[in-house]
Amino acid sequence: TEYILDSSAVTQLLTVLSSLKLEWLVLQKIGLTVQHSSAMNRLLQQQHSSLRVLDLAGNSLTTAFLVDVHYGLCQCSSLEKVMLWQTQLSSACLPVLASLVRHWPRLQELWLSDNDFREACDEVEVFVDAVRSCRSLRKLDLPTRDLVHPELAVTLESLATGSLKVEYYHRIFLSEKKE
Repeated sequence: TEYILDSSAVTQLLTVLSSLKLEWLVLQKIGLTVQHSSAMNRLLQQQHSSLRVLDLAGNSLTTAFLVDVHYGLCQCSSLEKVMLWQTQLSSACLPVLASLVRHWPRLQELWLSDNDFREACDEVEVFVDAVRSCRSLRKLDLPTRDLVHPELAVTLESLATGSLKVEYYHRIFLSEKKE
């Protein structure tokens, strides 16, 4: 995958952004990885009261990244929309996501498509309970059904009511070449 920035530029960008008060933070496909966790944590802690939209889509975040920035993400209780699609997350991150959803009382949209949640996970119910308890959540965007463990898919679909919409998507960046 080609990214917009090299690693040192990502770190510099995160440092500069830490000095600003942001409502929207869009860092889509810039090359953000687990090695930027410390800088990202500092940035999130600085933005904790103002940040409403966080878009980290298209980066190689993995579960390790979410674990490393958990504290900073938990501080952002004003988040309404979080986009983590195409970030190499797996079923192993479901407990971390559950914890985060519980810390985001205003969350309206959670975008998780183009990740791989096929593996069975003992913590499926923890994530489902967090989604169920998030009264403000209106949209849960999941990977295509073939990338979601059947138990998770069925359980989340059962939560889809008039107020919560559960959707399955597969996105392709326009810049990606098709072979």
